[in-house]
This record gives sequence, C-alpha cells and structure tokens, in this order.
Amino acid sequence: MARRKRNGGDKPTLLFYLVPQGQLAREVIEDQRNENLVSFFVDHKGQELRGIGVYFNPNLQAGLDPHIMGKNAQIKVNSPFISNQHCRFEINTESGEIMLRDLSKSEGVRIDGPKATGFLKHPHPRRVVVAHDANLEFTLGYSSGFRIRWKIVWMKKPRIDLAAWKLAWRGFPGVAVPPEERSYPGPKKFTESSTEMIRYIKRGNFIPQRPWKMFGAVDIGTGQRVMVRKVNLPTRPQPQKRMLDMARACSEFTHDHIVEFVQFRDMGSTLDVIMGREQGSLLELVDGGIFNKVPEEDMLNAKDQDGNPTLFRQMLDALEYLECQNIMHRNVKPTSILYTQDEWGYCHYRLANFKYAERYPGSDEQVPRLGFAAPEASGRKKSGLHQSPKMDVWALCETMVYVLDPTFRQKCRSNMSKERLRQELFRFSQARPQLLNMAMDDPDDRPFASKRLDELLEVLPSESDYDGYDDDDEDYSESEDEEEGEEEEEEDDVDKLLAERLTAMNIGSDDEESDASADASDTCSTHSSEEFPENESEDEDKISWEGY
Repeated sequence: MARRKRNGGDKPTLLFYLVPQGQLAREVIEDQRNENLVSFFVDHKGQELRGIGVYFNPNLQAGLDPHIMGKNAQIKVNSPFISNQHCRFEINTESGEIMLRDLSKSEGVRIDGPKATGFLKHPHPRRVVVAHDANLEFTLGYSSGFRIRWKIVWMKKPRIDLAAWKLAWRGFPGVAVPPEERSYPGPKKFTESSTEMIRYIKRGNFIPQRPWKMFGAVDIGTGQRVMVRKVNLPTRPQPQKRMLDMARACSEFTHDHIVEFVQFRDMGSTLDVIMGREQGSLLELVDGGIFNKVPEEDMLNAKDQDGNPTLFRQMLDALEYLECQNIMHRNVKPTSILYTQDEWGYCHYRLANFKYAERYPGSDEQVPRLGFAAPEASGRKKSGLHQSPKMDVWALCETMVYVLDPTFRQKCRSNMSKERLRQELFRFSQARPQLLNMAMDDPDDRPFASKRLDELLEVLPSESDYDGYDDDDEDYSESEDEEEGEEEEEEDDVDKLLAERLTAMNIGSDDEESDASADASDTCSTHSSEEFPENESEDEDKISWEGY
C-alpha cells in the first residue's frame, strides 16, 4: 500500500475488530500470514477476545488498514470459494461512514445478525453501511457448507478526520476512495414500492412538531447523509392530492440552489421526504454574526469580492428556476434557505421547505403565517390580488433586508405592527437598486425573479442612476444626457410614491408608538416555537422558524 508521510504523523485510530465466529473464521486468524494483524482485546462486556483490528489511518490512500479480505489480499482467506479480493471496507469521502463492499463474482458476501439491513437488490451496487448500530455480522462464502462468519465489535464510534485524510492525499492521482454517488442509482424518486425505497439509519433527532418531524439519517446503500422529514398527509382527498402532486413535481427538481430531493415515499397516512443534508440554515448564520463585517455590495451584487456568487444571486437563480416550472414556493425566509460551507468559508445555499408550494395559477389559499409573506399571501386584506411567483420575490427581498439590516431584525423581533414593518422594508429596499420595487404592495409593480436576475448579471448602473427606474420600462436609456434631464422628475416620482404609501397606511413619523399599540392584535413575532399552534385563528399572523 502506497504511503505518504504527513507533517506531524497522525497516529492510526482503532475503529473495530473483526472477531471470528466459528471454526473456519478462527482458521483465518490462526494463519501465519495474518499473524501480525491479530491481537487480544477486551470488549465492552469485559470479555477477552481475539480478532483483527481495523484502523483509520490518514497516511494511507485507502484510509483504512487493513481493509481488503480475500485469497490475495491484506487479510488472507485461503479457500477455493473465496475470490482474490472478496470484500473491502471503504470510507464514504463525504460523510465518513464505513462501507462494506462485496467484490466477489457471485454475491459471496452476506449481511447477518439481529441488526442486519442487508445489501440492496440489483441494480444497486453491493455495498452497505456498517456501523455501531447496524450490520454487525457478515459471512463470506457461497455454499451452505462453507461459510466464514465474522462479527464486527466496535471499540468507539468512528472518528474519521476527512479533512486530514484529504489533505494528506491532495494532488495525487486516485485521491482516496472515489467519492460515492450522490444520485441514488435505481429507485424512483417518488415510490410506493418497498423494494425501491431507500433504507436508512437514524443519526440524531429533531424535536417533533405538528404535523411533521425530521431527523438526520444515513442512506445504507451509499453512506450519504440525508434528512428524513415525515409529513402527515391531509385526510381530505383534495388537499391530499395537491400535496402528493407537489411532491411529484419536487421530485423532478434538478437545480444547484434547490435542496436535493433524494426520494419521496408515500406511506399511506404519511409522506417521507428524504433530502440531501446541509449544515444549517441562513438564520443560524445571521444570528452567528457571519454577515456583520461583509460589505453590503458583497451581499447584493452578483458576485462577492472573491468572485463567488452571492446569497442574493443564488436565491434569484432558484426562484427563476421555480418560475420556469410554474411553481410558487410561498415560504421563502431565512430558515427555508440552507447552506453548506466549504473549507475556505464560502457558503453554497439551497432553497428548501416546499410544504406550502403550489403550482401557478394556484388556489390563492392563505399561507398560515405572516412573516416574510407578500400582502397577497397573508389573506388579511381582500384586495383581489392573486398569488403568483412574484410573492416569492417579495419574500426574498424581506429576507435580504433581514440579513443586511440589524435594525430591521430587531424590529421584526419586537411587537412592531405589520404595516410598520412593511414600511421599513419599503424604505430600505427602494434605496438599493438591486432590491428596487421588490417590496411593492401590488405584485404587478414587482419584477419577476428572472427579470431581476438578468439585471443583476448585467453591469448595474450606479445607485444615483438607478433611482426611480421603472422595472417594466424596457427602453431604459443609458445615455448620460437623457438621465440628467430626467433625474429630478424621477426623484420626485419616488417621493410621491412613498408619500402615497404613508397616506394609505395612515402612518406618521411621530406616532409610531400609538400605531403599534393600536395594532397590538396584529403583530409579528419571529420566534414562536410551534409552526401549527393549537389555535390557528389567533396565531396565524406569527412567524415561526421551522427549518427545512
């Protein structure tokens, strides 16, 4: 096995022992060729056993030592029924999970024991996660009369330092074990067949909430970390059909900035949504202060100073994709945006939380929350405004202002009235050309995500040139002479628009406290712990942060 010496010389970490079960397996550890691999140890029950220790070693390209069993392998198994390389332990390079792969010609490895999940059926590769809580026994051999049985005895939960391992082998051909496929081969994305369903091992749990709960898991066939969300299906036929239809639509999404839907499973009364796992939500980054020292231009332009796509650009990309699919997300907010951060600190964002999503045109049903929702989504005013993908543009605008402006965040978490919050949002967004008109009350006055993305990808004019620019004016001139001639008139238009909104809302600059008390029953709280409160009629106007 090729080795590369690392600075500091990381010591191997003992993960587990392979303990023989039966005479044929004992003959393997008694083989003189395996003598240097065998040692005595004491298990968790205080029993002294003998077995072959398997270590994590970042200095090795495979990461595990020893890791191959067979006639001509690290662990010698001398039998006519055993291939030269019969099976191999390997590491999923994304999750760090330990996998057992069957390398034999005729499925000569079998998973046994009380916690066995078994290999998935063809066309899935014959590999499976082995862990302290699953797949603790396996057998080598084809015939019933010749089976070499082994038990895996874990000494500790795996502590795989993927960063150190990858760093040791960066730049070398054949870096470590080839990364496991993120796309799950074989099963349908939306399935009712148990033979096609992804099986998983739970990894942690979230606090159950009505009507859904979510927990982390590992796909046993790939080692990929996933999130499993259990959603209670509506009992009424029409809402249930609408939810299942939307699940089928989501299963077809293929976009870099939309959460990866691995599989949907119709379980009868519930729907299992299996998604790729991310590190956390945008809200966590905001509360952690990661954006406090980031220049505003680095947040609102198409790229930051390092040339990476910004949060704003990535989310416009996602909304443009949904717009092309005639899908309204209807729940864009900081906890619906998930992130994964690389080793250089760059965040890749994905839009998640599609439980309120609908096709456009939809039913215009009220979204059961107010925070980060356009006027047509709340249903509070019977204005005749219909829901469209532009409601997600409003929500993205409010999300960006929430990220950028600490004062706005503080007001969201106070008892300030909804109308006052909307006015603060309008003031902030109209002063930024990238957010211009995204917070207009009338959706006809808002740009589509695709239009704003096109503008963002162009070289944006300076802010003074952008004041008063009508989003629907396709003949906007870049001539300096024409802009100078119209500058004063355009500034007056913005002032008039702002004044009209103030008048329509009956809001004055000197009576904020009286307005807030008058609207005490119409307030927004950004940290309610329940997404579906016991009394929805009283709490439907409160924001809740439910993550995925």
